[in-house]
Amino acid sequence: MNSLRLFLFGLTVLAISLTSHAATTWTGAVNNDINNAGNWDNGLPTNNGSNDGTVPTGNPGLNGSPQNKNITFEGNSGYNANNFGGNQANGYNVTFNGSGNADFTGNGLFLAWDGGAANDSSFTWNSTGTLNTTRLFTSRFGMGTFTQTAGTINQNNTGAFDMIGGEFGAPQDPLGGTTWLMSGGVFNASASEFEPRFGSMSMTGGTINANDFKWDEGRGGSSFLWDFSGGIVNVTDINGFNNNDAFNFTAGSTGVLNVTNANYSIADAEADINNGWITLNGAAATPADFIISIVGQNTEIRIPEPSVGIFAGLGVLGLCLRRRRRS
Repeated sequence: MNSLRLFLFGLTVLAISLTSHAATTWTGAVNNDINNAGNWDNGLPTNNGSNDGTVPTGNPGLNGSPQNKNITFEGNSGYNANNFGGNQANGYNVTFNGSGNADFTGNGLFLAWDGGAANDSSFTWNSTGTLNTTRLFTSRFGMGTFTQTAGTINQNNTGAFDMIGGEFGAPQDPLGGTTWLMSGGVFNASASEFEPRFGSMSMTGGTINANDFKWDEGRGGSSFLWDFSGGIVNVTDINGFNNNDAFNFTAGSTGVLNVTNANYSIADAEADINNGWITLNGAAATPADFIISIVGQNTEIRIPEPSVGIFAGLGVLGLCLRRRRRS
């Protein structure tokens, strides 16, 4: 009897385990709409890990809102949705792997429009392909994570701005804001204003080409920490820093901040450093801690590489120690 109970208990645990790790795969049996359950072999994807969705390679033209779904696009699979989630995009985790392309040139790309943990969202671009969007509007009131590791992302709306975390004032969620992670690829932002407002950026690689950095354009303040470990940031101008904002070069950063506006001078860069808006290793710095130079009509800011003299000094010290040991 005890053996039977143990056997039945084991079957129950196994059933629960299988159910909790269920998944659904795209078949496209009906059409290209990700919200049609008939297009999935195990029903619609969810966003709680109980039924994650996978779109295998060979499906380049899907559409529909990702609201409340976890979906991974593999191979050359992609997305052609003029409206990726619309103005109420919440509670999704979408990842593009492989080489697929995506087009959101209607309303744009929105994450975590509303506050609350249930509406937290993430968008990850690992694809070597190209994503075109009109607007990038993340974390209006909630928590959003935007990641790029490869490929090219083009933000093509010259009449709007990129709103990175919050809208008018801080996000409603106390933990609200954007976490932006970039380690590779190219991000081209042609918006007239590029606004990092509430949240953080960790940039270890890749290239960002953007217009005017306006950290706080009269919209209730801002609080954004940009940790810059590597890569290249090309911007036409920098202004609007708030007291809680910082463009921070991490220790040993190989990154280059390049301001292409000829009116942004070395003196302007020094003023931003002295005001604590451009920092080094999370702390206030002085202009002497940086290399600030004019390259053509551009003002380039970076931190010095380790001095050859330092290494030479270490070599001499090592030689002295060896001699002392021999003696």
